[in-house]
Amino acid sequence: MDFVHCYFSLYLCLLVATIFVITPSSSAIQFVDAETQARIDKVCFQMEEYGFCNGVFHEGLTLPSADFRRLAQLTIERASSNASSTHSFVVQLLAQATEEPLKNVLIACENAYTLVMQSFNKAVVDFYYNDYDSMVRDERAAPKAQASCEVTMKTPPAPPVDPLVDRNREMRILIAMAIVTGHELVPGSP
Repeated sequence: MDFVHCYFSLYLCLLVATIFVITPSSSAIQFVDAETQARIDKVCFQMEEYGFCNGVFHEGLTLPSADFRRLAQLTIERASSNASSTHSFVVQLLAQATEEPLKNVLIACENAYTLVMQSFNKAVVDFYYNDYDSMVRDERAAPKAQASCEVTMKTPPAPPVDPLVDRNREMRILIAMAIVTGHELVPGSP
């Protein structure tokens, strides 16, 4: 009897441990409904990195269902936040820079991310006024500004290691996500 009881207790402990390991601990939604995933796929299959795009949506959603308006809101807020934190990072790097070529590159990137932030700050306001045409128009200024930072980082005399490579990649994808989801809200948009 003790032998059976011991195995049953072990089995029960393993079952409980498995449930704790599998159960997500964050408030992010792990599974979305089919319609929401179809919307996410429509956006993310157009991105250079599907996994990053899909992850942004799944991390940001708090309910299993979302329309394009919610997806657009999520991308605008994430792009705005990312632009702001990248701008702060550039300012921090600039304060620590000692070499003139690096300072010049960082000044160009600081200016670029200022424009990206302004673009998304305007887009956020337009979004909340349901002025989606203006929102997309505002967002369309961001890719050129962001790309200018990337190009400057690669133009000689470029720094030996680009400290913004990952941040620029993420920003580029977030901008594209915001524009694509924004187009879904504009009547008559392809």
